[in-house]
Amino acid sequence: METTERVPCPYCCELILPDAVKCKECGSSLKGAKTPRPETPGWHRDQPDRKVLGVAACVGRNLHVSPTLVRLGFVVATFFGAAGIIVYLALAAILPGEAGQRSLFDRFVDAIGAAAQSFRTTAAPKTATAGAAPATPMPEAPVPTDAVPPCDQPQNQA
Repeated sequence: METTERVPCPYCCELILPDAVKCKECGSSLKGAKTPRPETPGWHRDQPDRKVLGVAACVGRNLHVSPTLVRLGFVVATFFGAAGIIVYLALAAILPGEAGQRSLFDRFVDAIGAAAQSFRTTAAPKTATAGAAPATPMPEAPVPTDAVPPCDQPQNQA
């Protein structure tokens, strides 16, 4: 029996024959596909089979399903309160564009942190203005002693 070397499918990573036209596991057409799959593991949107922002290709590659099925899932979820669009855009913000790059969300959080830090360092503490009279506290109103009985003594029962 002849053993043939196999290569990973660029979409689902299952081992297939090098001259295969269609992956038997995920059903993806391999015509024009870049094989072998690039060796950049991890969750990032820079995928060889990306269409718009690369979210479906990234999710499909890492969950070992066809990106077409993931895209179809996003479309179907869009009909349920626009959940597909919301999740797609959230993942596009959270997932980095390339391996080793920071995501849009990480860069946004860093910018907010830097702005808050610069605001803290530039904000001067409030001081009294020169020549202004110091504020005096309002005197407390006297409380009549016969109106409020002390708590540690029992009240007279009439």
